[in-house]
Amino acid sequence: NRYVNLLSKLEVLNPITTLKRGYTITKVNDKPIKSIKGIKKDMVINSELYDGVLVSKVIDIKENKDANN
Repeated sequence: NRYVNLLSKLEVLNPITTLKRGYTITKVNDKPIKSIKGIKKDMVINSELYDGVLVSKVIDIKENKDANN
């Protein structure tokens, strides 16, 4: 029973499961983007989805005003 419980907790943390729920892992130069700092207009970013990768060009950056509180 404990094994099944631990296994289900690991499945929730599995990155593939997270991608299947609609989230992406967005990277620049193969490093995950955690903040808008260092990202500039016209940079090329890669967003990994469950079934592939989107290659995008940054056209605008908008700061979340609540992020600094």
